[in-house]
Amino acid sequence: MATTSDRTTKTLIYKLLTSCPGIENIFLLVRSKRGKDIFSRVEEIFDDAMFDKMKQACPKYDHKIRAVAGDCMQPGLGISSSDREVLTENVNIVFHLAATVRFDEKMKTAMQINVKACRDVLDLCHDMKHLKSVIYVSTAYTQCPQSVVDERFYEPPLESEKMIHLTDCVTDGMIEKITPVLLDKWPNTYTFTKAIAEDVVRKNSRGMPVGMFRPGIGVSFVSTTDGHSMLKPTDSSSSTSDDCVSLRIAKGRATTERPAKLACKTSRRGREGDATLLPPEPPPPSVWLSASA
Repeated sequence: MATTSDRTTKTLIYKLLTSCPGIENIFLLVRSKRGKDIFSRVEEIFDDAMFDKMKQACPKYDHKIRAVAGDCMQPGLGISSSDREVLTENVNIVFHLAATVRFDEKMKTAMQINVKACRDVLDLCHDMKHLKSVIYVSTAYTQCPQSVVDERFYEPPLESEKMIHLTDCVTDGMIEKITPVLLDKWPNTYTFTKAIAEDVVRKNSRGMPVGMFRPGIGVSFVSTTDGHSMLKPTDSSSSTSDDCVSLRIAKGRATTERPAKLACKTSRRGREGDATLLPPEPPPPSVWLSASA
């Protein structure tokens, strides 16, 4: 899943802090892990060398970072009522990156993190009073059974509501026994559940300005010691999808459409529907990143 140490989350935070100085707050959804509270885990993000020059240029950057306790394994993202109120009153732009990227993840766990949590994020977004944009990070491999993947929604392996109901009603042992049958042409629970999550986005984003990435394997964006940008190979197979998103974010291009026509669209050339990732005028006051680990 997108963690507080993954390259995508770090690169996105870096770009928001350096390219959008008018942002008032960046809310990070994080859970306690291995004896570390959410504040310690957020501090670990900025221990990365990629933030060194940013810290010199923006020494008060940490005043904008706000940790929100949450957990994608819990109903409603595990967010307290008081934190929900803060988010619904103040957030303008939402980036949903949290996911489990373990290819051999148990079906129930993958469904909870990749599908149910996605639904919970969208439900929360519907309550946000000043929402301007929602960005959902999917994967190019949601449609791996297809020889060619067009920029549109596809029928999911199973309808999202039926699959959620199935995993809620069936025991862990039974769901594992029938997982090979459920997967059918999909190679693993990761691509399977991310394909179902796209169906959740399609059905639950009505009336919201939503954009979706389907990143594939690529290279990542890093900062060099002389302040320039460069590309590097991906660090591991588990981070290839994340790193490709990092590159696309670094380029500052995304595409949004009305929810009825929503699909993954990134391009090298400007065309109708293209938009910068964040509008330069005026900058959004608050951003929420769902990157629970």
